[in-house]
Amino acid sequence: MTISRLSSLPRQLIYLLLVSALLGGCGFHLRGQHPLPAIIKTVAVESGEHAFENTLADRLEDRGATVIRGGENQAVPTIQITHIAFERSVNTRDSSGSATGYRYRYEIDFRIVDGAGQVLIPTRSLVQKRTQKFDPAEVLQLEEEEQFLKTRMEEELILQMMRQINRL
Repeated sequence: MTISRLSSLPRQLIYLLLVSALLGGCGFHLRGQHPLPAIIKTVAVESGEHAFENTLADRLEDRGATVIRGGENQAVPTIQITHIAFERSVNTRDSSGSATGYRYRYEIDFRIVDGAGQVLIPTRSLVQKRTQKFDPAEVLQLEEEEQFLKTRMEEELILQMMRQINRL
């Protein structure tokens, strides 16, 4: 290292520390990493679809919540998933009429009630939409990509829900 590079090293370190302090001080959090409000630190989750319920519970636990599974204790706030729908429709076709693209729509309705039944967040709808093009000869590829897409859409819906919860 040259002497000029050594003298700029502390300056770069100071700039890095300053930027880090500013970002931390303004409330900056990585996407999906906001702390949960105190009222929802212990929560129950109710849903008709266990896979979605488990994913939501896991994300809540990742953010520090204690999740009561299976409706064991209704004396805590409850996230109620009242509607879940994942739909696929043909978006594009080739000249022979075979589907070459699909449109996906994933929708959930949820609300949050406290242990006494008071509504904390009234029923809200969240929707994710995607399109996908594919080669009709690659059916296995389509199935794998569709599952990946559904998982990503589910994660996005949960992030949207977390943003709504943070407004409590």
